[in-house]
Amino acid sequence: MKLKVLLINPWIYDFAAVNLWSKPLGLLKVAEYLSRFDLEIDLIDCTGQYRRVGPFGTGNYPKEIVSTPECLRSIPRKFGRYGISIREFQRLLKDKSPFDLVFMTSIMSYWYPGVQKAVEIIKAEYKDIPIILGGIYATLWHKHASETSGVDYIYKGPVSENIHPVLNNFGFNIKEKREDNVPFYRLGLDDRLPFAPLLTSIGCP
Repeated sequence: MKLKVLLINPWIYDFAAVNLWSKPLGLLKVAEYLSRFDLEIDLIDCTGQYRRVGPFGTGNYPKEIVSTPECLRSIPRKFGRYGISIREFQRLLKDKSPFDLVFMTSIMSYWYPGVQKAVEIIKAEYKDIPIILGGIYATLWHKHASETSGVDYIYKGPVSENIHPVLNNFGFNIKEKREDNVPFYRLGLDDRLPFAPLLTSIGCP
């Protein structure tokens, strides 16, 4: 059987969040890179569900009020988890299992509670499945992620050839396919969106 890799974009934890053409481009770049190899790829985007309010694909995420972190309790607003419900996430994990490996992204560094919650749920049900965490939080707050996220490996920096040795370290010996056409950002993993993301620069404006 082929190795099956599950890509996960966790929830947003914040006081406010709106989908302004947001997609986890780093995670989709991982999907593009992994498409060079003979394996299966699937995706769970916890922020992929939203209510369109404009003609161009923008919209509002579902929000569930959660406990405000101690350091933010002086802010007189309701803290929330944005995206699909916990139950829906658990259902999607069940639907997409069995899988052998999880790649999880982390976008804003202060959204790390979403990473922690996703890891907690996966580890409770799929204890032996390795989780590799990458993204902005994993790169900029590497020490914090190492100490608190609960993942099995922290990947720093942009997607590159360094991913292949990481897979080998977990005992996954994958072979490269003899194909030149690698799908751009694997955008077809989520065909519900009325827009396609385009990377024009890296970093905050």
